[in-house]
Amino acid sequence: MLKRVYGVIAPDLYYRELPNNKFGYDEVELATAMMYNLDFERTMEEDTKATLDYLKSRSFVDPDKIDVTGFCFGGSITFYLDHSKQLFKQERLQEETILLGLR
Repeated sequence: MLKRVYGVIAPDLYYRELPNNKFGYDEVELATAMMYNLDFERTMEEDTKATLDYLKSRSFVDPDKIDVTGFCFGGSITFYLDHSKQLFKQERLQEETILLGLR
């Protein structure tokens, strides 16, 4: 029997805002303001790299088979990582993954 193991990680990109980074459904304006105030460059350069480095350090993860996907803001992260040669060995991520990440 073939056995496949998948590792999934969802980093908290707003951890620098602790403890005030959790909102109820009635606080959309506050959550949106936090999203727009996010230091996008720092998040992309530091946090996504740290997340990928962590995944690559796990013994059960093949570092050549890491892929990303996202929707909405996650789509922006997916697009960024697709163009970050320093983070991935692959020339490009799979096109279908990128299409899943963008609206």
